[in-house]
Formats: sequence, C-alpha cells, structure tokens
Amino acid sequence: MSQRLLYAAFISAASLISACSSLPPISERINSADQLAKSSGFRKQLITTDAFNLVSYQKISSTSDGVLVIYIEGDGSAWKSGSLPSDDPTPTNPLALGLAVQDKRPAVAYLSRPCQFTGMPSKGCSEAVWTDARFSPAVINSNNQAIDILKKQYQAKDLILVGYSGGATVASLLAAQRNDIRELITVAGNLDTEAWVKYFGLNPLTGSLNPADKVKQLSAIKQIHFIGAKDQVIPIEITQGYLKKLTKPNQAQLIEIKDYGHVCCWQQNWPALLNRIQQ
Repeated sequence: MSQRLLYAAFISAASLISACSSLPPISERINSADQLAKSSGFRKQLITTDAFNLVSYQKISSTSDGVLVIYIEGDGSAWKSGSLPSDDPTPTNPLALGLAVQDKRPAVAYLSRPCQFTGMPSKGCSEAVWTDARFSPAVINSNNQAIDILKKQYQAKDLILVGYSGGATVASLLAAQRNDIRELITVAGNLDTEAWVKYFGLNPLTGSLNPADKVKQLSAIKQIHFIGAKDQVIPIEITQGYLKKLTKPNQAQLIEIKDYGHVCCWQQNWPALLNRIQQ
C-alpha cells in the first residue's frame, strides 16, 4: 500500500471526514471533549512541561490503593488528506478519552498528545510533532514529565498505562523508561514502528523512537495488547512480531477481538473488555 493510501486508511479508520471537506473547527473539537469529560465527572487540567503543554482530564475519588490509571490518546486528526498534514492534530473522535470515561476504577486520568486540544499556536508545536516525529524523545519526555506531575499530585505509587493506536506506542515507550508501571494495556497499538513502516512501504518515522527497540526493558512488565481481527491500520502481524521479540520473563498477552477494526468497536464494548482482563 502506498503512503498516500495508508494515510487515507488512517483517516477513514479514525472516522475523520473526507479530504473534500474541512475538519470541524478546533473550538468544536475541544468543546466536545470538554463536555464528554465533564458529563462523566472528569475535571480538566493543562499540564506544562519543558517542551509542550498537555491537556489532561481526571476523575479521582481515591488513591488509597496507590494506583493511577492513565489513558493516552491516539494520533488524532494528524492529516487533512492522504498527503496533507493537518494544521492541528486535535482529534474529532478522542477514542482514548471515550475509553477513560468508562473506566470505573477510583483514580483515572487521561493525557492528550502534544498539540491536541490546546489550539494553535501552542508551545513547541509544528507539523513534525504529529507526523514523522510523533514518537520523538521530546514527545516521550513531555509525557513522562506530565505523568510525574499527576503521580505527585495524587500521591500515587504505581501506574497502569492504557494507550490507543499511536498512544499505545507512547505508552510502551514510557513503560520502557519507568520503574513504576504495574501494567501496560494497548488498544489497536503500533508496537513496532519499523516493522509497520516496512509492512506498508512507508518512509521511516524520522526522529521517532520504536517500542520494539526496548523489548529488554519491556519484557518484565505485565502487558495486555488488544487488537482487532479486521484492523487494516495496525495489522495483527505487527503485534505478533513485537511479541516474538520479547525476552524472558515474557509477561505479555495478545487478545484478538473478532470483527473489530481500528476504531470499531472499542468504545462501545470497553467495560466488558475491562471486566474480562480484571477477572
């Protein structure tokens, strides 16, 4: 598949509008996320890090067990069309937020990706941040700083990271750097960006890090990776290849869901999937 066609697949999979139309206004996308969070009892916080400002939504009733669950958003509206980057990556459908608001655990937070929900211009933002350099050291360090702030704010001891799509890539890279990760959960995640690039014949993600290069650090972490059998954006072969690279002790589990794609039907059935892995 050509690079243009793949980006078109991303746009289709993320339920974005076609290239002949314009994306919804940024204010509309931000307001929609704000309303979803507020209606679910989440409060909004802007977290300032060295490189970027990150938007967080949080619902914390207790951290008595010392665990904070953090959801990390996908790539969002990174592209206007198959070859034209967006002016603002704020998602029209913040799927990770849609998952987070359904999580009934006592301490749940959501983190946007850099430049999402902040409006432009915004600190540190350029097209590279949501295209080729979307998994750069600066991006990962920014998320690390934001997580440290949240952890201190709520006096948490351990973290459960949940990442959707490109947010799963970020979550995996974060888990490889930290020593406080109790569990890593990914949904339709890109866990080997180099293999993904080769699979589709794309140009390399210049300046980005690859979770598959961190398998030594990741192998000892408990991991659950959800993938849809019909996902054409992140084929199951990418996840299977990543799992084969893990060394001992290997604590990773792959859960393939029949009839699911890259977007459908994670939000609709997230409570049932959470219940399945918590039993």
